[in-house]
Parts: sequence; structure tokens; C-alpha cells
Amino acid sequence: GFIVWTGSRTSLVASFVVVLLLGIFSRIWLNCKINKLAMLAVLMVLAVPIAEQFAVFEWSGLKRSIAVSVQGEQGQDAEEFAGKFSSGRTAMWQVAFAAIKEAPFFGQGPHAYYFLEDRPGIYYHTHNVFIEALLEWGAVGALLFLGILSHFFIYAVRKLPQAFRVRNTSWIMAASITLLLTLNALTDGIYFLLF
Repeated sequence: GFIVWTGSRTSLVASFVVVLLLGIFSRIWLNCKINKLAMLAVLMVLAVPIAEQFAVFEWSGLKRSIAVSVQGEQGQDAEEFAGKFSSGRTAMWQVAFAAIKEAPFFGQGPHAYYFLEDRPGIYYHTHNVFIEALLEWGAVGALLFLGILSHFFIYAVRKLPQAFRVRNTSWIMAASITLLLTLNALTDGIYFLLF
């Protein structure tokens, strides 16, 4: 429900992917009946209008997400539509890539995007975990980050069948949340929020 309330299109897609994968793996490794998976799907669909009622800010909710997705106007060129569709992320990424070119090997340092003078908008991160890694740590740090992430992904893929078979719900939930957050980090700043 909370994911719908945020109105984040990437979060919605990432949630759908994770739940779909959980359903497929449950069917394969637990022989879960189709009717139970169908009931889960129905409950998820019913959660959408309920969660929408709690979307109290103008920047949140499914209606906002749909409006942003289809707001192309006649005569609008592809670049302008991409900028609106991405909520300004393409402009942020262009600025970040320009800064990456200045220090490609070791990066600009922690929270580099925040300190860029020509960054568009009020955001203090690039809304992409991989671009952020390249900007802050350069190719060396980004490759290390990608290596660590790949190591954990390979470990999870190998461990997943066993976790399902012994019904290790804690491990399955932790892996699901990590996958959800990582997918979400492709267009959001989930790993870069300052507290």
C-alpha cells in the first residue's frame, strides 16, 4: 500500500517484479497452488484503491503517477517529453555525467552531486545508484560497488531454492526487500538519503 501511496512509478514496477518473482518461486519450489497465488494478486490489486485514498500530497498517489506518465503534449519533442516523463532525471543525469568526465577514475567524492553548482532542481542526489557511484567514487569505486552487488546477487540466486524449501521466510523477505530497494535505486535515491 505504501508504495502506491508514494506514486513512484519505479517503486510500483519494482514491487510488481518482486511479487511476481516470489509467486513464480513459490510455485516452483513450494508447489504453491495457483488459486493461492491468484488470491494474493487480487489482494494486491485491491490494495491500490485503498492506498490511493491515503495519498494526501499533490506529489503522491497513483493518479499523479499516471498523469506524469501520459502528460506528453502535441508538438512536444522527444527530449522535452523525456524530461517531463522522467521528472527531470534526464537533466540531473546529464549534469552528473559531465561531472563524471572531470574525475572519471576516482570520482568527485562523497555527496558530490549536492555540491555541483549547475545541478538542476533541489535534489541532492542523482536518482540513480550507479550514476551516483560513478560520480562519487569514479570507475574504480563503481566497479568495486558493482562487484560487491554482483557477489551478493550470485549468492542470493544460489541460496534461493534452499531458502524456499526450508521456508526461511526471514531470508526470503530480506532478499526481497534488498532486490526491491536496488531496483528502486535505478531511478530514485533510496541509498543516498541524508538523515
